[in-house]
Amino acid sequence: MTASRHIVFLITDGINTLDLTGPLEAFAAVNAFSPGAYSWTIAGETAAPVRAATGLTVLVDCAIEDAPLADTLILPGGCGPRTLIPSQGLVAGLTQAGNNARRVASVCTGTFLLYRSGLADRHRVATHWNHLSELAAACPGLSIDPDGLFVRDGKVWSSAGITAGIDMAMAMIAEDMGDTIAAAVARELVVYLRRPGSQAQFSEPLRAQNIDAGRLGSVIAWIGANLSCPLDNETLAARAGMSLRHFTRIFRETMGVSPAHYVERMRLDAARVMLGNGEGRISQVASAVGFATADSFRRAFERRFGIAPSAWRDQFSPGPAD
Repeated sequence: MTASRHIVFLITDGINTLDLTGPLEAFAAVNAFSPGAYSWTIAGETAAPVRAATGLTVLVDCAIEDAPLADTLILPGGCGPRTLIPSQGLVAGLTQAGNNARRVASVCTGTFLLYRSGLADRHRVATHWNHLSELAAACPGLSIDPDGLFVRDGKVWSSAGITAGIDMAMAMIAEDMGDTIAAAVARELVVYLRRPGSQAQFSEPLRAQNIDAGRLGSVIAWIGANLSCPLDNETLAARAGMSLRHFTRIFRETMGVSPAHYVERMRLDAARVMLGNGEGRISQVASAVGFATADSFRRAFERRFGIAPSAWRDQFSPGPAD
Protein backbone atom coordinates (compact mmCIF):
# COMPACT_ATOMS: atom_id res chain seq x y z
CA MET A 1 0.00 0.00 0.00
CA THR A 2 1.28 3.46 -0.91
CA ALA A 3 2.17 5.69 2.04
CA SER A 4 -0.67 8.13 2.58
CA ARG A 5 -0.24 11.70 1.40
CA HIS A 6 -2.19 14.04 3.65
CA ILE A 7 -4.07 16.99 2.16
CA VAL A 8 -5.32 19.92 4.23
CA PHE A 9 -8.08 22.09 2.75
CA LEU A 10 -8.42 25.49 4.42
CA ILE A 11 -11.98 26.79 4.00
CA THR A 12 -13.70 30.01 5.06
CA ASP A 13 -17.24 31.35 4.88
CA GLY A 14 -18.30 32.10 1.32
CA ILE A 15 -16.28 29.37 -0.40
CA ASN A 16 -17.37 28.03 -3.75
CA THR A 17 -18.41 24.48 -2.91
CA LEU A 18 -17.01 22.98 -6.11
CA ASP A 19 -13.60 24.54 -5.42
CA LEU A 20 -13.47 22.22 -2.40
CA THR A 21 -15.37 19.15 -3.55
CA GLY A 22 -13.97 18.97 -7.09
CA PRO A 23 -10.33 18.41 -6.11
CA LEU A 24 -11.38 16.43 -3.02
CA GLU A 25 -13.40 13.94 -5.09
CA ALA A 26 -10.46 13.49 -7.45
CA PHE A 27 -8.07 12.65 -4.60
CA ALA A 28 -10.69 10.44 -2.92
CA ALA A 29 -11.19 8.47 -6.15
CA VAL A 30 -7.52 7.48 -6.12
CA ASN A 31 -8.10 5.42 -2.98
CA ALA A 32 -10.35 3.02 -4.91
CA PHE A 33 -7.33 2.03 -6.99
CA SER A 34 -4.60 2.50 -4.38
CA PRO A 35 -6.16 2.19 -0.91
CA GLY A 36 -4.94 4.77 1.56
CA ALA A 37 -3.03 6.79 -1.03
CA TYR A 38 -4.58 10.03 0.19
CA SER A 39 -6.07 11.25 3.44
CA TRP A 40 -7.41 14.72 4.17
CA THR A 41 -8.48 17.23 6.76
CA ILE A 42 -10.97 20.06 6.32
CA ALA A 43 -9.61 22.95 8.39
CA GLY A 44 -10.96 26.41 9.15
CA GLU A 45 -9.76 29.47 10.99
CA THR A 46 -11.56 27.86 13.92
CA ALA A 47 -13.27 24.50 14.30
CA ALA A 48 -16.71 26.07 13.71
CA PRO A 49 -18.77 25.01 10.65
CA VAL A 50 -18.35 27.11 7.51
CA ARG A 51 -21.22 28.43 5.39
CA ALA A 52 -20.51 28.15 1.66
CA ALA A 53 -21.64 30.74 -0.88
CA THR A 54 -24.53 28.42 -1.82
CA GLY A 55 -25.76 28.38 1.78
CA LEU A 56 -24.47 24.84 2.30
CA THR A 57 -22.97 24.23 5.75
CA VAL A 58 -19.60 22.47 5.70
CA LEU A 59 -18.33 20.81 8.85
CA VAL A 60 -14.73 21.53 9.78
CA ASP A 61 -12.44 18.93 11.33
CA CYS A 62 -10.21 21.37 13.20
CA ALA A 63 -8.68 24.84 13.24
CA ILE A 64 -5.78 25.29 10.83
CA GLU A 65 -3.33 25.65 13.72
CA ASP A 66 -4.34 22.16 14.92
CA ALA A 67 -4.31 20.48 11.50
CA PRO A 68 -2.03 17.49 10.90
CA LEU A 69 1.14 18.00 8.89
CA ALA A 70 0.12 18.53 5.27
CA ASP A 71 1.80 17.09 2.23
CA THR A 72 -0.42 19.45 0.21
CA LEU A 73 -2.23 22.55 1.46
CA ILE A 74 -5.15 23.69 -0.73
CA LEU A 75 -7.07 26.98 -0.44
CA PRO A 76 -10.45 26.84 -2.26
CA GLY A 77 -11.86 30.11 -3.57
CA GLY A 78 -15.20 31.90 -3.56
CA CYS A 79 -16.57 35.31 -2.67
CA GLY A 80 -15.45 34.84 0.93
CA PRO A 81 -11.79 34.00 0.35
CA ARG A 82 -11.63 36.70 -2.34
CA THR A 83 -12.55 39.50 0.06
CA LEU A 84 -11.27 38.10 3.35
CA ILE A 85 -8.57 40.04 5.17
CA PRO A 86 -7.07 37.21 7.22
CA SER A 87 -6.47 37.62 10.92
CA GLN A 88 -2.99 37.31 12.34
CA GLY A 89 -3.95 33.92 13.72
CA LEU A 90 -5.09 32.64 10.32
CA VAL A 91 -1.95 33.96 8.63
CA ALA A 92 0.20 32.27 11.27
CA GLY A 93 -1.63 28.97 10.83
CA LEU A 94 -1.41 29.12 7.04
CA THR A 95 2.24 30.11 7.13
CA GLN A 96 3.13 27.20 9.38
CA ALA A 97 1.11 24.71 7.32
CA GLY A 98 2.39 26.09 4.02
CA ASN A 99 6.04 26.17 5.02
CA ASN A 100 5.88 22.53 6.12
CA ALA A 101 3.94 21.31 3.08
CA ARG A 102 5.49 19.83 -0.05
CA ARG A 103 2.88 21.66 -2.15
CA VAL A 104 0.71 24.72 -1.58
CA ALA A 105 -2.21 25.36 -3.91
CA SER A 106 -5.18 27.64 -4.50
CA VAL A 107 -8.34 27.14 -6.54
CA CYS A 108 -9.98 30.07 -8.33
CA THR A 109 -10.04 33.14 -6.08
CA GLY A 110 -8.30 31.25 -3.31
CA THR A 111 -5.30 32.99 -4.90
CA PHE A 112 -6.29 36.17 -3.02
CA LEU A 113 -5.93 34.39 0.32
CA LEU A 114 -2.75 32.69 -0.90
CA TYR A 115 -1.26 36.14 -1.48
CA ARG A 116 -2.58 37.76 1.70
CA SER A 117 -1.16 34.95 3.80
CA GLY A 118 2.27 35.44 2.23
CA LEU A 119 2.37 32.03 0.54
CA ALA A 120 2.43 33.38 -3.03
CA ASP A 121 5.47 35.62 -2.60
CA ARG A 122 7.74 35.58 -5.67
CA HIS A 123 5.58 32.97 -7.41
CA ARG A 124 3.56 33.17 -10.62
CA VAL A 125 -0.13 32.39 -10.12
CA ALA A 126 -3.45 31.96 -11.92
CA THR A 127 -7.03 32.83 -10.99
CA HIS A 128 -10.47 33.02 -12.58
CA TRP A 129 -10.44 35.25 -15.68
CA ASN A 130 -13.22 37.45 -14.27
CA HIS A 131 -11.08 38.48 -11.30
CA LEU A 132 -7.73 39.15 -12.98
CA SER A 133 -7.96 42.94 -12.72
CA GLU A 134 -9.19 42.76 -9.15
CA LEU A 135 -6.35 40.42 -8.20
CA ALA A 136 -3.76 42.70 -9.80
CA ALA A 137 -5.15 45.72 -7.93
CA ALA A 138 -5.52 43.95 -4.59
CA CYS A 139 -2.19 42.13 -4.73
CA PRO A 140 0.45 44.57 -6.02
CA GLY A 141 3.61 42.99 -7.30
CA LEU A 142 2.03 39.56 -7.72
CA SER A 143 3.03 37.80 -10.97
CA ILE A 144 -0.21 36.71 -12.65
CA ASP A 145 -0.72 34.36 -15.59
CA PRO A 146 -3.83 35.79 -17.30
CA ASP A 147 -4.69 32.73 -19.39
CA GLY A 148 -3.60 29.46 -17.82
CA LEU A 149 -5.99 26.84 -16.45
CA PHE A 150 -3.47 26.19 -13.73
CA VAL A 151 0.08 27.26 -13.00
CA ARG A 152 2.84 25.43 -11.19
CA ASP A 153 5.71 27.57 -9.95
CA GLY A 154 7.97 25.63 -7.63
CA LYS A 155 5.92 24.27 -4.74
CA VAL A 156 3.08 26.73 -5.39
CA TRP A 157 0.22 25.62 -7.62
CA SER A 158 -2.81 27.74 -8.52
CA SER A 159 -5.77 27.21 -10.80
CA ALA A 160 -8.37 29.25 -12.62
CA GLY A 161 -12.07 29.03 -11.92
CA ILE A 162 -14.14 26.11 -10.72
CA THR A 163 -13.43 22.93 -12.74
CA ALA A 164 -9.82 23.96 -13.39
CA GLY A 165 -9.26 22.90 -9.78
CA ILE A 166 -10.01 19.34 -10.89
CA ASP A 167 -7.48 19.67 -13.73
CA MET A 168 -4.89 20.81 -11.20
CA ALA A 169 -5.72 17.91 -8.88
CA MET A 170 -5.42 15.45 -11.78
CA ALA A 171 -1.95 16.82 -12.56
CA MET A 172 -0.96 16.33 -8.91
CA ILE A 173 -2.33 12.78 -8.95
CA ALA A 174 -0.37 11.95 -12.10
CA GLU A 175 2.78 13.31 -10.48
CA ASP A 176 2.21 11.36 -7.26
CA MET A 177 0.75 8.09 -8.53
CA GLY A 178 1.72 7.82 -12.19
CA ASP A 179 -0.34 7.92 -15.36
CA THR A 180 -1.94 4.48 -14.99
CA ILE A 181 -3.80 5.34 -11.80
CA ALA A 182 -4.43 8.90 -12.95
CA ALA A 183 -6.03 7.55 -16.14
CA ALA A 184 -8.24 5.21 -14.11
CA VAL A 185 -9.37 8.14 -11.96
CA ALA A 186 -10.05 10.25 -15.05
CA ARG A 187 -12.26 7.50 -16.48
CA GLU A 188 -14.09 7.12 -13.18
CA LEU A 189 -14.79 10.86 -12.90
CA VAL A 190 -15.32 11.32 -16.66
CA VAL A 191 -12.73 14.11 -16.83
CA TYR A 192 -9.60 14.72 -18.87
CA LEU A 193 -6.51 12.87 -17.72
CA ARG A 194 -4.23 15.77 -18.47
CA ARG A 195 -5.66 19.04 -19.68
CA PRO A 196 -2.54 21.22 -20.03
CA GLY A 197 -2.26 24.02 -17.49
CA SER A 198 -1.26 26.25 -20.37
CA GLN A 199 -4.59 25.70 -22.11
CA ALA A 200 -6.40 29.05 -22.18
CA GLN A 201 -9.34 29.29 -19.78
CA PHE A 202 -11.16 31.76 -22.04
CA SER A 203 -11.28 31.46 -25.83
CA GLU A 204 -10.79 34.46 -28.09
CA PRO A 205 -14.39 34.44 -29.45
CA LEU A 206 -15.74 34.45 -25.89
CA ARG A 207 -13.31 37.18 -24.93
CA ALA A 208 -14.58 39.30 -27.84
CA GLN A 209 -18.16 38.89 -26.64
CA ASN A 210 -17.18 40.56 -23.37
CA ILE A 211 -15.68 43.63 -25.04
CA ASP A 212 -17.66 46.56 -26.42
CA ALA A 213 -16.14 46.46 -29.89
CA GLY A 214 -18.12 49.45 -31.20
CA ARG A 215 -17.21 50.19 -34.83
CA LEU A 216 -15.02 47.10 -34.95
CA GLY A 217 -17.88 44.70 -34.23
CA SER A 218 -18.62 43.83 -37.85
CA VAL A 219 -14.92 43.37 -38.64
CA ILE A 220 -14.41 41.07 -35.66
CA ALA A 221 -17.41 38.98 -36.71
CA TRP A 222 -16.06 38.86 -40.27
CA ILE A 223 -12.65 37.68 -39.05
CA GLY A 224 -14.27 34.76 -37.24
CA ALA A 225 -16.21 33.73 -40.34
CA ASN A 226 -13.27 34.02 -42.76
CA LEU A 227 -10.24 32.56 -41.00
CA SER A 228 -9.01 30.77 -44.12
CA CYS A 229 -8.84 34.06 -46.06
CA PRO A 230 -5.98 36.59 -46.10
CA LEU A 231 -6.49 38.74 -43.01
CA ASP A 232 -3.69 41.28 -43.23
CA ASN A 233 -4.05 44.71 -41.64
CA GLU A 234 -4.74 46.41 -44.96
CA THR A 235 -7.64 44.07 -45.74
CA LEU A 236 -9.16 44.53 -42.29
CA ALA A 237 -8.75 48.32 -42.35
CA ALA A 238 -10.52 48.47 -45.71
CA ARG A 239 -13.29 46.28 -44.33
CA ALA A 240 -13.70 48.69 -41.41
CA GLY A 241 -13.64 51.74 -43.68
CA MET A 242 -10.67 53.25 -41.85
CA SER A 243 -7.15 54.25 -42.71
CA LEU A 244 -4.57 51.63 -41.84
CA ARG A 245 -3.01 53.76 -39.10
CA HIS A 246 -6.36 54.67 -37.53
CA PHE A 247 -7.64 51.09 -37.71
CA THR A 248 -4.52 49.68 -36.09
CA ARG A 249 -4.68 52.20 -33.25
CA ILE A 250 -8.41 51.74 -32.60
CA PHE A 251 -8.12 47.96 -32.74
CA ARG A 252 -5.30 47.85 -30.20
CA GLU A 253 -7.09 50.28 -27.88
CA THR A 254 -10.32 48.26 -28.07
CA MET A 255 -9.08 44.68 -28.09
CA GLY A 256 -5.83 45.06 -26.16
CA VAL A 257 -3.75 43.38 -28.87
CA SER A 258 -2.68 44.13 -32.43
CA PRO A 259 -4.93 42.98 -35.31
CA ALA A 260 -2.34 40.38 -36.35
CA HIS A 261 -2.14 38.99 -32.82
CA TYR A 262 -5.91 38.80 -32.58
CA VAL A 263 -6.22 37.03 -35.94
CA GLU A 264 -3.61 34.47 -34.91
CA ARG A 265 -5.41 33.79 -31.63
CA MET A 266 -8.73 33.34 -33.45
CA ARG A 267 -7.11 30.91 -35.87
CA LEU A 268 -5.49 28.94 -33.08
CA ASP A 269 -8.72 28.77 -31.07
CA ALA A 270 -10.53 27.43 -34.13
CA ALA A 271 -7.72 24.96 -34.74
CA ARG A 272 -7.80 23.50 -31.24
CA VAL A 273 -11.55 22.91 -31.59
CA MET A 274 -11.00 21.15 -34.92
CA LEU A 275 -8.20 19.04 -33.45
CA GLY A 276 -10.35 18.14 -30.46
CA ASN A 277 -13.11 17.02 -32.83
CA GLY A 278 -10.71 14.96 -34.91
CA GLU A 279 -11.33 17.05 -38.03
CA GLY A 280 -8.57 16.15 -40.45
CA ARG A 281 -4.82 15.94 -40.43
CA ILE A 282 -2.72 18.70 -38.92
CA SER A 283 -1.81 20.02 -42.36
CA GLN A 284 -5.51 20.18 -43.25
CA VAL A 285 -6.38 21.98 -40.02
CA ALA A 286 -3.55 24.46 -40.59
CA SER A 287 -4.85 25.29 -44.06
CA ALA A 288 -8.47 25.50 -42.91
CA VAL A 289 -7.68 28.19 -40.34
CA GLY A 290 -5.45 30.25 -42.61
CA PHE A 291 -1.86 29.22 -41.91
CA ALA A 292 0.42 29.15 -44.94
CA THR A 293 2.26 26.00 -43.85
CA ALA A 294 1.86 23.21 -41.32
CA ASP A 295 5.23 24.14 -39.80
CA SER A 296 4.22 27.75 -39.12
CA PHE A 297 0.98 26.44 -37.61
CA ARG A 298 2.82 24.01 -35.33
CA ARG A 299 5.16 26.72 -34.09
CA ALA A 300 2.32 29.17 -33.41
CA PHE A 301 0.18 26.51 -31.70
CA GLU A 302 2.97 25.42 -29.39
CA ARG A 303 3.87 29.02 -28.60
CA ARG A 304 0.25 29.79 -27.66
CA PHE A 305 -0.75 26.62 -25.80
CA GLY A 306 2.56 25.13 -24.72
CA ILE A 307 1.82 21.82 -26.43
CA ALA A 308 2.23 20.46 -29.96
CA PRO A 309 -0.97 20.20 -32.02
CA SER A 310 -0.44 16.45 -32.42
CA ALA A 311 -0.20 16.03 -28.63
CA TRP A 312 -3.32 18.17 -28.19
CA ARG A 313 -5.24 15.99 -30.64
CA ASP A 314 -4.02 12.80 -28.96
CA GLN A 315 -5.29 14.02 -25.58
CA PHE A 316 -8.69 15.26 -26.72
CA SER A 317 -9.62 13.15 -29.72
CA PRO A 318 -8.59 9.88 -31.37
CA GLY A 319 -8.27 11.86 -34.63
CA PRO A 320 -6.65 10.63 -37.85
CA ALA A 321 -2.94 9.93 -37.80
CA ASP A 322 -0.49 12.15 -39.63
